[in-house]
Amino acid sequence: MNTRWGAALLLACFLTLAVAAEPVSMVATGSGRAWASFASRGVEATIEGALEFSFLGLAFQGFGHGQAILELRTFSGWGWAVVWGRSTEIGETGAEIVGGLAVEGSPALGSGSVTGTCAFIVRQNGARREYRGTFVTQAKSRLVPAERPGTLALEGEIAIAFTLTPCASDAPPPWDSTRWPAELWSEFEGRFVS
Repeated sequence: MNTRWGAALLLACFLTLAVAAEPVSMVATGSGRAWASFASRGVEATIEGALEFSFLGLAFQGFGHGQAILELRTFSGWGWAVVWGRSTEIGETGAEIVGGLAVEGSPALGSGSVTGTCAFIVRQNGARREYRGTFVTQAKSRLVPAERPGTLALEGEIAIAFTLTPCASDAPPPWDSTRWPAELWSEFEGRFVS
């Protein structure tokens, strides 16, 4: 092998390894409510709640909401959520986080511990950073009196552990967006792009 080509190959390998992004961790905790009802496909639920994120040395306070369905025919669950928050820091270090979460075909939906895929952006001081990754939840809930007729109401707490990898701004979402409820997908795109 020509030494010049060998050196070029070695340099290319080194540069590729140098720019390979290392995964980073994020943690979110929260409390909220869910309303479940029976539908033709199975049990459908609407969820909402307050969240606190800890990421990149910043603390964020925010909110999230979404929809889920447990298909009785296949006993698999699908869920989608949009989350957002602002840093609790004051001044120039203030930052915003926006994300989307999806659980696709999980037999564990409703059990309190599910895995899924996610996409996040962090905006800070005019800069925008994007991440794609996975998450695992640990949740517990209890039945409460229903405020909406014909539903079961739950309230509970959740902890979510994320493993995220920095990515390019044109990276596709890590899920099948055609399965998302139209209104929720439109909200995610609006928050994510703006």
